Amino acid sequence: MERTTPAGEHLAWQLLFPLDAELVNLVPFIIDWCGSTHPSETTPAGCKLSSLWLETPHLAAFEVWRALYGLEDERLHVREGPQNLLEAEIVGPSGRLKLPSW
Repeated sequence: MERTTPAGEHLAWQLLFPLDAELVNLVPFIIDWCGSTHPSETTPAGCKLSSLWLETPHLAAFEVWRALYGLEDERLHVREGPQNLLEAEIVGPSGRLKLPSW
């Protein structure tokens, strides 16, 4: 996939979809920016991801998948639990906002 931004910058990316059905609602897809500037570096300042918590009964499968694709980030926290849950904490001008799993 690719497009040109209004500023004239060329962006290219690929989507990776996990094959493990038990993980698809935790990680529906991953974007590889193919050497393009990540959009977070050029968008207006405001909110930032502070932390991302994943909970799953399939912890071992997730850790294999995480290692395979190099998903390492100090903001990502994974724990074992009875069901797949995803929680994010965003920090912005008005403070912190916790977004619970739906």
